[in-house]
Amino acid sequence: MDCWRTEYLSSDFYDWEYAPARPPENEWTNFERALIGHSLVADKDHHRLVRKVSSPAFSRNVVEAIGMRIEPDIKQLFDDLGNPESFDYLEKIAAHIPFISITRIVGIPEKYWDDFKPVVTSFTEAWNPTISEERRQKAREDSNRAIDIIQEVIAERRLMPRQDDFLSALIQVEKENEQFREWDIITMVLALIGAGADTTLIAQQWSVYSLLKNRSQIAEALESPEAFGKAFTEMMRWSANSKMGFARYAPEDMELLGQKIRKGQM
Repeated sequence: MDCWRTEYLSSDFYDWEYAPARPPENEWTNFERALIGHSLVADKDHHRLVRKVSSPAFSRNVVEAIGMRIEPDIKQLFDDLGNPESFDYLEKIAAHIPFISITRIVGIPEKYWDDFKPVVTSFTEAWNPTISEERRQKAREDSNRAIDIIQEVIAERRLMPRQDDFLSALIQVEKENEQFREWDIITMVLALIGAGADTTLIAQQWSVYSLLKNRSQIAEALESPEAFGKAFTEMMRWSANSKMGFARYAPEDMELLGQKIRKGQM
C-alpha cells in the first residue's frame, strides 16, 4: 500500500536535470501559470478537491449530449471522401478526429478553430523531454494562444450560458464551489487536451486496425455500443493507447526498487 500513498517520483518537467531553469513567477506567461501555478499536480489536496467538485461535468447526460454533437462531424468526414476505391484512413479520417472531439467536448466556437487547432496536436510537446527545446518553445506559444482563447470563450459563456458542453458544466461547478476558480477551469480544459488528443488518435487507429485484422469479429463488435465497448476493452489489452507515457523525475538522490537514481534523472 505504501506505493499508493507515497509519490516517489515527480511529474514536474522542471525537476528534470536537463530542463531549463524554472522561471520566476513575475516572468510567467499563461502557460507557466497553468503548468506551474495551477497544474493538477501542483497541489495534491487541491487536485483532489478539483476532481471531486468537477465530477458532474463528466456525468452521463453531459457526455451523451457531447457525443450527439460529434457524430455529425465524423459522418461529414466520410461523406467528404466520396466513393474512392481506397483511401488513407490515418490522413483522411483519424488525424481529424481528436480536434473535432476536443473542440466539441470543450465547446470552442468554430470562429476560434484555426487558432486553436495547433495546440490540440502540440500541447504535450510543451514538456516532452525527448524533443528539441525549439519544438517545446513552439508548443508553449501554441498553448499561450489557446489559453487566451479559452479565457475569451469563458467570458462569452458567462454572458450567454449553454448546457451542452464541458466548459459550461465547469462554469456551473465554479458558481457552486468557492474553491473552484477560473484557472481551475482552464487547467481542466488543458488536461482534457493533454490526455484526450493523443489517446483519441491512437485508440481509434488501433480500433480500425484491430477490426480489419480480425474481420470475422466486425459484425459482432459493431452490433451495439455495449458490444463495441467490450471489443474495445479487449483491443486495449494488447495495443498501445498513447505514443508516450508521462515522464517522471527523481526529486532527490534516491534508491528505488534496488536501483540508485540521481536527482533529476528521468
